[in-house]
Amino acid sequence: MGLATAAVAKNQSPTDYTLNDNDTTQIVLSSVDMNRIMIVGDTISAIHCPTGFCVTGKTDGNGGALLSLANGEPFTLFLDTTKGRHVGVLVLPASTTGKTIALNVNTTENETIDNIEHKKGYDAKYVYILRHVLHAYWNNTPLQGYDHHRYAPKEQTQHTVNYGALQSTPLAQYDSPQYIATVYLLTNKSPSTIPLTPAMFHKKGMPALSLAADSINSGKISTLVTLRSK
Repeated sequence: MGLATAAVAKNQSPTDYTLNDNDTTQIVLSSVDMNRIMIVGDTISAIHCPTGFCVTGKTDGNGGALLSLANGEPFTLFLDTTKGRHVGVLVLPASTTGKTIALNVNTTENETIDNIEHKKGYDAKYVYILRHVLHAYWNNTPLQGYDHHRYAPKEQTQHTVNYGALQSTPLAQYDSPQYIATVYLLTNKSPSTIPLTPAMFHKKGMPALSLAADSINSGKISTLVTLRSK
């Protein structure tokens, strides 16, 4: 039965989603059937699920990943690819047939740390730091020279900041003798698309920041990384 279910998920027409590298999108997946996720033009090398939320989360040998959900609770999973991309999926479980999902990851000049908005005179060390902070966060690994703290739900509520209809919630902080890097979840609470610019989040003593996207659609989420000097 399990093999037949996987075959159905693999052969059905995929539902397409478009997002940027290091971005997160919301997707409805079956909580009662096998699902398949693939990234167009790339190969999923690893899939990371919180403990107790995924029955399986493995690559299928054809560039995609097979996924069964362990319960009906929403959660976020992360995908790594052979081309070095990292994307997140906010999973919304539903009692449907297995889903086949195709993720189209944009390659725009705004999507990665390689093309941070503060380009003029931008110090390469900031690019290096932000790159490694994101890598450590997405892979849940230590960052050499930095103390690591992930915000608990109560802490997130206490430190959430609203920029109008845009909500900024801290996810993790990386602390070194010179810098404090913080990863935020940005949520659009408005009925309209909100454009994103570095000026919206820049503060004194902040030499660098990275936005995963240049806008967020209504009800969607994205990520922000800030770097503050001590």
